[in-house]
Amino acid sequence: MRLEGSTSAIYPASISVFEETGVSRRDYVQEWFAAHPKATREEQDAFLAGRRNINFLFNRVTGEKLAMDARLYNSLMV
Repeated sequence: MRLEGSTSAIYPASISVFEETGVSRRDYVQEWFAAHPKATREEQDAFLAGRRNINFLFNRVTGEKLAMDARLYNSLMV
Protein backbone atom coordinates (compact mmCIF):
# COMPACT_ATOMS: atom_id res chain seq x y z
CA MET A 1 0.00 0.00 0.00
CA ARG A 2 1.08 3.53 -0.67
CA LEU A 3 -0.59 6.44 1.02
CA GLU A 4 -1.46 9.36 -1.21
CA GLY A 5 1.53 11.64 -1.55
CA SER A 6 3.96 9.10 -0.09
CA THR A 7 6.79 7.32 -1.86
CA SER A 8 7.26 4.59 0.76
CA ALA A 9 5.17 1.43 0.99
CA ILE A 10 3.24 0.22 4.03
CA TYR A 11 2.97 -3.54 4.42
CA PRO A 12 -0.23 -4.17 6.42
CA ALA A 13 -1.18 -7.18 8.52
CA SER A 14 -4.40 -7.61 6.53
CA ILE A 15 -6.63 -6.12 3.87
CA SER A 16 -10.41 -6.61 3.78
CA VAL A 17 -12.54 -5.65 0.78
CA PHE A 18 -16.32 -5.39 1.27
CA GLU A 19 -18.53 -5.83 -1.80
CA GLU A 20 -22.22 -6.52 -2.44
CA THR A 21 -21.49 -10.26 -2.56
CA GLY A 22 -19.51 -10.42 0.68
CA VAL A 23 -16.06 -9.75 2.04
CA SER A 24 -12.66 -10.86 0.80
CA ARG A 25 -9.88 -10.87 3.37
CA ARG A 26 -6.14 -11.37 3.06
CA ASP A 27 -4.27 -11.98 6.29
CA TYR A 28 -0.66 -11.62 5.23
CA VAL A 29 0.81 -12.64 8.58
CA GLN A 30 -1.13 -15.92 8.83
CA GLU A 31 -0.47 -16.70 5.16
CA TRP A 32 3.27 -16.22 5.59
CA PHE A 33 3.46 -18.40 8.72
CA ALA A 34 1.39 -21.13 7.03
CA ALA A 35 3.73 -21.07 4.01
CA HIS A 36 6.88 -21.08 6.19
CA PRO A 37 6.18 -23.55 9.04
CA LYS A 38 9.89 -24.23 9.59
CA ALA A 39 11.02 -20.61 9.60
CA THR A 40 13.66 -19.80 12.16
CA ARG A 41 13.06 -17.18 14.82
CA GLU A 42 15.33 -14.81 12.88
CA GLU A 43 13.31 -15.31 9.67
CA GLN A 44 10.06 -14.73 11.56
CA ASP A 45 11.44 -11.57 13.15
CA ALA A 46 12.68 -10.29 9.77
CA PHE A 47 9.25 -10.84 8.20
CA LEU A 48 7.36 -9.23 11.08
CA ALA A 49 9.74 -6.25 11.16
CA GLY A 50 8.55 -5.29 7.67
CA ARG A 51 4.84 -5.53 8.50
CA ARG A 52 2.79 -2.87 10.21
CA ASN A 53 0.16 -3.90 12.73
CA ILE A 54 -2.40 -2.11 10.57
CA ASN A 55 -5.55 -3.51 8.96
CA PHE A 56 -6.92 -1.81 5.86
CA LEU A 57 -10.63 -2.01 5.03
CA PHE A 58 -12.11 -0.96 1.70
CA ASN A 59 -15.84 -0.77 1.04
CA ARG A 60 -16.47 -0.95 -2.70
CA VAL A 61 -20.18 -0.27 -2.17
CA THR A 62 -19.78 3.07 -0.36
CA GLY A 63 -16.21 3.96 -1.36
CA GLU A 64 -15.09 4.21 2.27
CA LYS A 65 -11.48 3.41 3.18
CA LEU A 66 -10.29 2.76 6.73
CA ALA A 67 -7.01 1.93 8.41
CA MET A 68 -7.12 0.53 11.94
CA ASP A 69 -4.59 -0.64 14.45
CA ALA A 70 -4.87 -4.21 15.74
CA ARG A 71 -6.60 -3.33 19.04
CA LEU A 72 -9.45 -1.42 17.38
CA TYR A 73 -9.74 -3.95 14.54
CA ASN A 74 -9.98 -6.92 16.92
CA SER A 75 -12.57 -5.20 19.13
CA LEU A 76 -14.78 -4.48 16.09
CA MET A 77 -14.48 -7.96 14.60
CA VAL A 78 -15.56 -9.84 17.75
